[in-house]
Formats: sequence, C-alpha cells, structure tokens
Amino acid sequence: MKEIDVPEWLEPLIEHEAYYFAFAGELEKTPVAWFFRSEALFDYGDANHTFNLRDDGRGPAAVADAVIRYFKRYHKRIIADVDMVAEAQGIGGALRQRGIMPVVGSMSLMCYPHSYHPPRKNPHIQVQEIPKEGRVLEHWIDIVGGNGDDSEKWRRVARAEALFTSTRIYMAFLEGIPVGTCSLISGLGWGRIESVMTIPLYRRMGVATSLVCKAIADSLVMGNKMTYLFTETGGTGEALYKNMGFESLAQSPLRRHLE
Repeated sequence: MKEIDVPEWLEPLIEHEAYYFAFAGELEKTPVAWFFRSEALFDYGDANHTFNLRDDGRGPAAVADAVIRYFKRYHKRIIADVDMVAEAQGIGGALRQRGIMPVVGSMSLMCYPHSYHPPRKNPHIQVQEIPKEGRVLEHWIDIVGGNGDDSEKWRRVARAEALFTSTRIYMAFLEGIPVGTCSLISGLGWGRIESVMTIPLYRRMGVATSLVCKAIADSLVMGNKMTYLFTETGGTGEALYKNMGFESLAQSPLRRHLE
C-alpha cells in the first residue's frame, strides 16, 4: 500500500454513514468490508451496498472477489463505495478490473465549520420540525418522494428515513402553504442534512436556505462536532451551501462503483 495522508474526518464519516443508513438496511461487518442489505428496500441502492473496503492481508483481488461473492449470494446488483484508503490499497483497481466501474459525476462532501447558524434569506418562510405521524408527515413524504416514474420507491425510502429514530424532519411554509422539506440525522457527534427539497413553484425564494439554517441550528444545539451534507459538485446546491458558509472537504470521498 502506498503511503497516503488519511484525513481525520474519514473514519468518523464512515462510522456515521453506517449510523445513517441503518434506516434503510441491516449492516453486516466483515474483515474486508461493511455491507448493507435490505429486502424491504431491495431496489434502493444505498440500502444494498458495501463500503469501508479494506485489505485484510490477502490482497486487493481477494477483497474484490469477496465483495462480488456477497452480492451474488443475495442476487443483488454490486454497489461499492470506494474511499481513499481502499483506492490506495488497490481495491478500487481490482473492482474496476472486474467490470465494477465508477459512476459518472462527483459528489461534494461539505461541512458547516461555524459555531453559529447562517441568517435566513426570507423572513416570511417559516420552518417547523413536524411530527412523524398524520397528514403533515404524508405531505412531507409526498414532496420528498416526488411524482416521477420511481415515485413509489422514493416514497418508501422517504418514509423509512422520516420514521428513523435519529431523524428530525422539517417542513417550510409560506403563508401556511408547505413549500419544502429537509431532514437532520444526528448521532455519534455528527449531524447529516438530507432531503432538502423545494416545490418547483417556490424555488429561488430562500426556502432551501431557511430549511438548512434550521437544521444547522438544531445540530449545533445538540452539540454535534460536525454538520455535513453531500451535494452534486458544480451544481446549484453546492453554490447555495457555499454562500451559507459551508466548506468543501472532499470530492467524492466515497466514490460509488456499480456492476
């Protein structure tokens, strides 16, 4: 293995990813990889993927073959998140030699480094943490799930995320009308912001800023050492979060590979 400078946030990030995706699947830890598997969300990639790939002394080819055997055993598509350690150990290369290739595009890992939350952009937008039951919850799920071809799947995912014990869910209102959503998954001293959605008619009005501001404020109150999110590199979300005070830690620190 070539020498690499492993950032101090990588191991806590991996631990929190395992904590976060517990809403979606069952975690199995092996000497060479951690696997999430779900029958309830069988068609949701994050509920059926592997990460924290590590060479246990048998070499990168053996790790790649073990990953393939695991997914074949359960008749699942191979989905592997390769971090910088796995790449340096040659595991990423071994997967690619076997036809498990990185996805196109990049996701930026961004953190909020300040001890105060950013100002809201639109004082007319009210953000509330909402209960995990009733009509408002169903409206939250409808917004997050959308109405496209895969809306049934994404509604199932949204419901599982919302009902997860460590999740706080938020709704933004403008003159009493629901206009956007957000969630905060908090634990292990970290808070992950997810499901930032704005109804198209209300975009560019400060809805997402107001939602994320509320999530940051709650994360700070809860004493989290790190508040973070993932967003598409170069997209409008990345620009928005930078304007709010977020900083980019890495580009695709968990590079997804697919069969």
